[in-house]
Amino acid sequence: MIKVEMVTERDIFEESMREMAQRHLVLDLGGRQRFHKQLAPFQELFTGVQYYCLDILPSSDLDVVGDLLQLPFATEIAGGVICHSVLEHVYEPHTAVREIYRVLKPGGIAFLYVPFLYPYHGAEGEPDCYRFTRDGVLYLFEDFAEIKLQPVDGYVGTLLRFMAGFTRLEKVTLILERPLEWLVERLGGRQPRRGTQTTGYNIWVRK
Repeated sequence: MIKVEMVTERDIFEESMREMAQRHLVLDLGGRQRFHKQLAPFQELFTGVQYYCLDILPSSDLDVVGDLLQLPFATEIAGGVICHSVLEHVYEPHTAVREIYRVLKPGGIAFLYVPFLYPYHGAEGEPDCYRFTRDGVLYLFEDFAEIKLQPVDGYVGTLLRFMAGFTRLEKVTLILERPLEWLVERLGGRQPRRGTQTTGYNIWVRK
């Protein structure tokens, strides 16, 4: 049975990248280009790591062009896998997770981000198919030994991001998050259980 840890008091993204950089071979699946999607600040940590970036759409800054649903890598080859903001864009996320499990060595780790309460963001050649609840994530990764699940926002933070239209303005509106949470509690309001109403989840798993 998978060991589950719900993380609500810290951001696991940075600690996951630092742990990932200790692995010998890391696959970045669906990254579009090397060290994309918030990975740039951690690039120096990966010096000496065999890092390969894969995407299904060709790019001059890719190591491998391939399909997440049928990865062109040997079984149990990778010590780490990164799959940030990708599972919502594939038609068969269960197959993608099985492929991630297959290419990971025993004890290997993966970091993923998936959206939940988040606007549609599909484009030509990149469909936007799914949103993931906490229960759905736990089911998807049930074959792994451990999982850490971190809601990226609380209820109020999610509401503020929608009010700001998921633009740069949200950084300003999020200043109001803690005061508004405090006000709701003081007025006797009941917020949804923390971790169930969020824009998305950071996920760390160990095989």
